[in-house]
Amino acid sequence: MRRQTLLLLCVTVLALAANVILGAIGFEEIADRAGVNFVINNSATPLKQQPEGLIAGVALFDYDGDGYLDIYFVNGAGMPSLAKEGPQHKNRLFHNNRDLTFTDVTDKAGLGGAGYGMGVAVGDYDNDGRPDLYVANVNGNQLFHNNGNGTFT
Repeated sequence: MRRQTLLLLCVTVLALAANVILGAIGFEEIADRAGVNFVINNSATPLKQQPEGLIAGVALFDYDGDGYLDIYFVNGAGMPSLAKEGPQHKNRLFHNNRDLTFTDVTDKAGLGGAGYGMGVAVGDYDNDGRPDLYVANVNGNQLFHNNGNGTFT
């Protein structure tokens, strides 16, 4: 009986300690403060077409070699045209400013995209030491070569 009481007491103390520790863990939304202003736009239609549910992708990579991860978001396009119909559909590249903030450099980098984005992969396809992007689109994939000067072709 004494052994069971001691075991129950130990389990209770551990449970209370875990509750105190885990209760302190939390997340704070800082995207706006960090300058990462991106909203996925799938151009939803009443038809509920397949691309509408399979949209988007994200890549964390150091496109400019400064040692800090930058963020690339893939976005949707108009339906049923599957074309980027305005800024609400642009893919976005956010450069890491090294101070917990980011700057949208999409236009400068030439990475707005042209199709209905489904995903993205990063790799160095030509072994030049710079990460290139491959964007999977519903209507034609795109390979973006990193030129090494902050732009892609």
